[in-house]
Amino acid sequence: MTTVLIANDDASSRDVLRTLFAGAGYVVREATTKEAALAQLRDSAEPLIVMLDFTYARWDGAAVLREAATQPGAARHAYVLMVLRDETITMGFARALSQLHVTVVNKPISLDALLAAVKRAARSIAPTADPGDEQSASRPDQ
Repeated sequence: MTTVLIANDDASSRDVLRTLFAGAGYVVREATTKEAALAQLRDSAEPLIVMLDFTYARWDGAAVLREAATQPGAARHAYVLMVLRDETITMGFARALSQLHVTVVNKPISLDALLAAVKRAARSIAPTADPGDEQSASRPDQ
């Protein structure tokens, strides 16, 4: 089963994302600090899809990606980074992004677009069918 790690310090955002991804058939983990997110990336026995926001109240997803790019094994995970359209990405940060599987999603975000980004990320880390695809195939109304 594909696992999504929601790395976010905002409880409301985590609740919305947890409901979305669990409802689509993904296993969901959470991290509320940069350190917890990096620890889960390092210690996970399976590849993860990591949901990050470019900026948070107390830390930022960009810092997670910069540090993850220096960790052995971080490239086995896929990352989805949510950004405001006017946020600036530095060259150093762009280099970190190029070392990892990162999908950038612009805000405001539709839940359908976010779920589609996660499905693409799942395909990038696991060539086998992802639970969201199986569920869609079993529901003729989609």
